[in-house]
Parts: sequence; structure tokens; C-alpha cells
Amino acid sequence: MKTLHGFIILYDAVCPLCRVYTNAFVHSGMLEKQGRAAYQEMPAQCEPYVDRQRAVNEIALVNSATGEVYYGIESLLKILGNAWPVFRPLFSSRWFVGVMKILYGFISYNRRIFLPVAIGAEKATLMPAFHKGYRASWLVFSWLLISVILHWYGAELSPLVPRGTWFRELLVCGGQLLFQGAIVAIVAPRKAWDYLGNMMVVSFLGAIALLFIGLILKAAQANAFWYTGAFLLTAAAMLMEHARRCSLLEMGVGYSISWIMYRLLLAVFIIN
Repeated sequence: MKTLHGFIILYDAVCPLCRVYTNAFVHSGMLEKQGRAAYQEMPAQCEPYVDRQRAVNEIALVNSATGEVYYGIESLLKILGNAWPVFRPLFSSRWFVGVMKILYGFISYNRRIFLPVAIGAEKATLMPAFHKGYRASWLVFSWLLISVILHWYGAELSPLVPRGTWFRELLVCGGQLLFQGAIVAIVAPRKAWDYLGNMMVVSFLGAIALLFIGLILKAAQANAFWYTGAFLLTAAAMLMEHARRCSLLEMGVGYSISWIMYRLLLAVFIIN
């Protein structure tokens, strides 16, 4: 594996994912030992060449000899293409780079909701810019996928819980977005997008947990009581994670109360 010499990648020290994959570049030999630095502590030789805000949004790779800077997916493809030359034609393909730019932007601009940090920690450093398109894309993507998983899992709750259609699950998940969105838009409008993004991460994690649990229970030929018990335990874990994320956003416990109240009222409506 070839090492990319004379380059420094500037990562977000507050982002766990950024720390992990840039560290992997160094440990695998793709970058030199000194080829990684946090943008919060940017090396002096990089500062004249780097657009600091852009480097926050899109990870920067700096050629310390020439001052040339690559941003975002281009910086990652530069490293990977050097390590694996056989993939260079793919990495230089217009359509591939275009698709990867969208995927990279989706992850990068939403990274603080995927792996949140306390507001105090965010204030101490530059924040990724807010991108309404990528945030809305996350809300829609998670809403649709969660609805599919819940519809599949919900079929196993019968006869304890009446079996519904996928459209019902779509309305349930969408209703939660609208219900909580209306509350936060009135009480804390500046935090609405961040809150809704975090809320859907909680629901997404819960749905993924139910997917794996459901597969295990199906293999074990468990009955509806096991599925229902697992669902309730997952919902309890989701409530704790929701409360934790609200705390990180410096939002009160009221949002967690309204979150669980919506689900309880809906459960009563569905069962009856």
C-alpha cells in the first residue's frame, strides 16, 4: 500500500467518526505519521492555504509543499487513489465523483446529529454549516425506511396488536415528525432542524435494533409475546436516548414527555 507523502489531512476533533477514519489512514500507512491534524489546531504551514469554514464542512487535505488543497470527497479519493492505483480510473470518473459528493455531503453536513456533542463543546469550535437540503433528505430517508421496518416487525405482533398496512406506519412516523415539529417550532424554533434530525436518528436506531431482533426471533420461531416484549424494551431504550440527546441540545424534558405521549396515545388508538 503506497503512502501519500507530504500531505496533511485536517479532521474535526469533536467528531468521533472523523477521528476514527483519519486515524485509520495513518495506521494503515496511507498517510505519514505526521499526515493528520485537527483543524481546531491547524498547523501553521497549512493556515495560509485553507478556507477554514469550508474545511469544517468538507475535510481538507493539504499538500504541505505546494499549498494545494483538496476538499471533501476529493481529498478522500486522493488518498485512496494513491493507495490503490487500480481504482484511479473509477475515482476520476465524473459520475462516480458526482454520486460520492452527494453521499459525502449527506453524511458530513449531518454528522453532528448522527454523533452529537454537547452544545458547549460545539461553541468551542467551528460548527459545520447547516444545509437544509441534506437535513430534509435525512428526515425523508429515515421516515421511509423506519416505516418499512416497522411494518415488517408489526406483522409479528399480531394478534396482540392489530396488523396494519405500510401506509399506516408511514402516517404514524410522519405524524410524529409533524407533532414534535409543531411543538419545537413554537417553543424553540432555532433548534427545530437539529431536534428533528436527532429525533429521527433515535427512531432510526430503534428501527435497526428491531430489524435485528426480529430476525433473531423469527429464526427462533418466537411468538407474539416475545416480539412485543422486545418492542417495549427497545422503546424504553429509545426514550433514554431521546432524553440524552435533548440534554445535549440543552432542551428540557418536556420534549421527551411529548414524544412518549404521542406514542402512547397512538398505541391506545391502534389497539382499540
